[in-house]
Amino acid sequence: MVGPRQRGRVVTLVAATALVVSACANGSVDPAAAEPSQEPETYLKAVAEISSDFDAVVASIDERMQQVYATREALLTAVADAGISGASQSALAKAEALTPTDEFETDHQAWIGHRVTIVDLAAELDVALENRDLQEALAVNGAMLRSRSSLLLTTTREFCLAFAESDSGDLCVAGDGLPGGQYGLDAYEALRRYTLDTLGLFSFPLDLSPEERAVRLNTVQPGIERALKDTGEKMAELDPPSEFADDHAAFVRFFDEQHQTAVAITAANAERDNTEVLRLFDESGVVGDRLTDSLSQEYEPIAAPFFYPPD
Repeated sequence: MVGPRQRGRVVTLVAATALVVSACANGSVDPAAAEPSQEPETYLKAVAEISSDFDAVVASIDERMQQVYATREALLTAVADAGISGASQSALAKAEALTPTDEFETDHQAWIGHRVTIVDLAAELDVALENRDLQEALAVNGAMLRSRSSLLLTTTREFCLAFAESDSGDLCVAGDGLPGGQYGLDAYEALRRYTLDTLGLFSFPLDLSPEERAVRLNTVQPGIERALKDTGEKMAELDPPSEFADDHAAFVRFFDEQHQTAVAITAANAERDNTEVLRLFDESGVVGDRLTDSLSQEYEPIAAPFFYPPD
């Protein structure tokens, strides 16, 4: 089964991914320099910098997860040594030291709630790593990603762009200038919600054995099937303008075919038919490639959330 088709490649279930959610931006901020904000630009810059500090730790974990280790012990130790708990506590303290301007008060409170959740989940991740429980660590990762998704779904575009700066806005509510009128806005939102609903469901570290992968599939497949089915139905209800009729039909076909593949993966996994599961993974990749080859360049701004993260 595959997740959102990235430009030039498909994210397969056997691809390695980071264990923790990425809060993206560039730059850093000194904890002592965090002061109440007087201007929106000052506040949003601080949000971006705080997110960047946390992202530096996330990036180091991702880098460690991409490496090959001699033992499972070495992998989990490397992840634990990245210091996610300390980073999450520091990010929360910096966020709490800010005073938002009035227009970002609601966003700020949602962000603080997210940061509190990440602190709690980071502590749970530490316990999972101490217990050498990779399945539980992946479950905690999923909870972190759901918290991130909830924040990105509810905050304003301006705040979202600061919080997720390096995502180029692809996971934020659409801005002005999308092609396709109301259709473009509706399709963009359906694809954005699909990506946010499935963040983390395709996280399968290379270190998983076939049986461990089967256990992981039991956990994630219901969410994958539901997201594919729901998004396919939402897309099918939309009425595209003539210039995007072919692009739209390609997406409707993609979600229908991938949902069928996901159902087949669930059945094969229940039988512990590893050969069939791997064949279906490959099949889903072919479906993803066919979608990408079918889309026009003009449709790219509408499809941008589906291709998160961009190359």
